[in-house]
Amino acid sequence: MSNEPFVPVEPTVEPPSEQQPRRVNAGAVVGGVFVALITGVVVIFGSFIAGIALDDAIKSAPLPAIVAVLIPVAIYGGAYLLFRRGAPDFARGLFIGACIVVILGGICNASIVSSFRGGFH
Repeated sequence: MSNEPFVPVEPTVEPPSEQQPRRVNAGAVVGGVFVALITGVVVIFGSFIAGIALDDAIKSAPLPAIVAVLIPVAIYGGAYLLFRRGAPDFARGLFIGACIVVILGGICNASIVSSFRGGFH
């Protein structure tokens, strides 16, 4: 043991690094939204036709809505996972467009299917 007084050591704190915020490529985001909307029209229309055909065969009320929502969600979810590392802005655009497609497609399909049945019951 030494007779030296105890001197606490102050931890060194490095100043935060000055990182530039990542710029968002607006063209890629808009392109992703555009691709999602265009392909969404095709996918939702196809799922609508499949839902009507399956509904006539099974007479199950929620089936068209389930088909209309699950198919686009699976397609856009896979596309988002595929593009999120290589083109993150395009993937964000796909995600935004997919949300729009799923919401509007579900509303349109529900209203059209209900009109074939004589309204919501």
